[in-house]
Amino acid sequence: MSLNLSPKRWLARLLAVMLGTALLATGTVRADEPEPKKSERPLEPVFDPVFSGEQPVNDPAKAKKSVAPKKTVVAGKKPAAGVKGKGARSARPVAPKVAVPVAIDDPGDYPVPDKKTVDKVRAVNQRIRKDLMAKDGVFGTATALLEDGSVVLRVYVDGFRKPVLPKQVDGVQIVSHPGPPIVTEQALGKPTRQQRLPRPVPIGTSSIVSDPDVCASGTYGTRLKGRTRFYGLSNNHVFANENEAPIGTNIVQPSQGEDPENNCEVEFAENVIGSLSDFYELLFDGTPNLMDAAVIDASANFIGSTTLPDGYGHPTSTVNPAFLGLRVQKYGRTTGQTFGIVTEVDVTFVIGYSGGDALMADNITITGFPEETPFSQGGDSGSLVVDMNRNPVGLHFAGQQVSATKKISFSNRIENVLAYFRRSLGEPTLRIDGSSPVVPPGKLGTGNPNRVTGPLVPSTP
Repeated sequence: MSLNLSPKRWLARLLAVMLGTALLATGTVRADEPEPKKSERPLEPVFDPVFSGEQPVNDPAKAKKSVAPKKTVVAGKKPAAGVKGKGARSARPVAPKVAVPVAIDDPGDYPVPDKKTVDKVRAVNQRIRKDLMAKDGVFGTATALLEDGSVVLRVYVDGFRKPVLPKQVDGVQIVSHPGPPIVTEQALGKPTRQQRLPRPVPIGTSSIVSDPDVCASGTYGTRLKGRTRFYGLSNNHVFANENEAPIGTNIVQPSQGEDPENNCEVEFAENVIGSLSDFYELLFDGTPNLMDAAVIDASANFIGSTTLPDGYGHPTSTVNPAFLGLRVQKYGRTTGQTFGIVTEVDVTFVIGYSGGDALMADNITITGFPEETPFSQGGDSGSLVVDMNRNPVGLHFAGQQVSATKKISFSNRIENVLAYFRRSLGEPTLRIDGSSPVVPPGKLGTGNPNRVTGPLVPSTP
């Protein structure tokens, strides 16, 4: 059931629909994030201790003098400006005597492709995807990165019908991707992140709309900061019950789904953390949707801005637009902290909700690393996706079980989410709250923004 929209929300939604329609016809939506300077654009990764377990050493003589023990992060190539004393050769803070996470694969897998190649595939994708998706059995397309670094146009098919697809268009290879439907990721329940937690509740923990008909669990994603107010971010299907929850509805932590044996009843005053403030209305009429997102009004005394100690800590406010090959991480209600790689961009697909089928546009796909370790599971919907420097990248909302050992995850671009709520809420400065002066316990990624690095130990930035 659709709700009557206020003038501000109506205008914001109209602009978003216009952008989504233009996306399907001509190309990728550009949200109103500032254009990064040339020096700040994503860099091709040269070293990633999380995925390789190796240590970057350019100067053997200096390497011998290093006090870092074996399997300890030794970061950076050049001396940091203005840094003096022992260890000045590191370009980012290094905490000694801390083990690097276990190596999980060769960094050569899914290397960052050159922009010219990606742009060529995206152009073909944007030109022919409408015709492809009109074929019986096709429900999505994407610009996809393969493990060997090649970029292809991937077509999502249902695995039952066998649509006839071209093998290539304008020199761009087309690859069929058969599999089950893509689904949102709610779940029933209990590790700590699924229990009732002291306020302010950490990000990446159990939360959902308070509704007697909803017996499921989702994730409180992150805290947003406006001019004078704070907001909590998650999915529409987590906080707004797929457009059905009236504005002002209570949001609880933990979720009703954490107590299925007690009729999913957790609506007690002490469990309320905020009230539904706004949401991007999902449309089920074939109009492209750019996101599955909702926000709540909440006090900073009730919602926090950091993960639990076994997570990555505190996200930054610096958005990093996703690119193929970008290493990312997330912290969610079900799987906690997981790692992955952006393997698809410009992803368009149809997904089923209780209200009908929705066409989603301009999404990103993340493959867990290693591939047998899923990036997400049911209950992780609403998790904030960040890069290895904790810069926000996406808002997780769905997944697809490709095989018994492989699952892929889908996220909205965080720049689209922020752009929408800035207009809808009338909060032009709205951003992910990265203002905490001290980073609490957690595994952190530090270093140059947009540079692939590995998580280090707790530190004060």
